[in-house]
Amino acid sequence: MKIEKLTKKQIDLTSVYVKKWIDIGLSTEKCDRKKAKENIHDVYKVANLKSPEHFLWMESPLGCFYAYNILQFLNAELTNVRANVMDNVSANVWDNVSANVWANVSANVSANVWDNVMANVSANVRDNVRANVRVNVRASVRDNV
Repeated sequence: MKIEKLTKKQIDLTSVYVKKWIDIGLSTEKCDRKKAKENIHDVYKVANLKSPEHFLWMESPLGCFYAYNILQFLNAELTNVRANVMDNVSANVWDNVSANVWANVSANVSANVWDNVMANVSANVRDNVRANVRVNVRASVRDNV
């Protein structure tokens, strides 16, 4: 039902509701976190959206500002670290695997080529991935965090 016009009673109560909501907005009392979470979940449900799984409670609006900016910074850094690790690992693994596989295949062409290739590829991939991940993750984290 759409309200087109306020009644006299509604107009008279306007100042009461204005005061109520200003008092709520200016309140420094701790919120009822359980009730707040329930209400947030209800709003998301009505909007057909997935509710947040985690809540970060701060003691003040300033705390919220700081937390938001810290989380934005950490997210950017994590994205940068992840990209660097993936770039470095994939480039190094590809280079090392390619070089080692072709060197071994050309040197060992015979009846047992398949066995030799598989043994060398798995050993090299494992060793190179371990070595490169360890080195690149440490370097990327050191450089980016």
